[in-house]
Amino acid sequence: MTNKRIHETQSTQEHHAEEEEVFSPTKDIQRIEGVVYKKKSLQFTSLPKGVRLIGYFMFGCMFILILVVIFINIIN
Repeated sequence: MTNKRIHETQSTQEHHAEEEEVFSPTKDIQRIEGVVYKKKSLQFTSLPKGVRLIGYFMFGCMFILILVVIFINIIN
């Protein structure tokens, strides 16, 4: 018999993290309503082409605006 010393706050049983789920109130609601959560729905490439083009345009404008602001600050 091995006599391992453990601290009084340590558990004597092994902890299995995969057995316990994190509480998610929306998961129960989605299951009840029949909504299936898909990670693909959050991907930018799964959006319609028009929405993607608008997104690319907006992000491009923001990037150019940031570069212009940095350039103006360097000049001044």
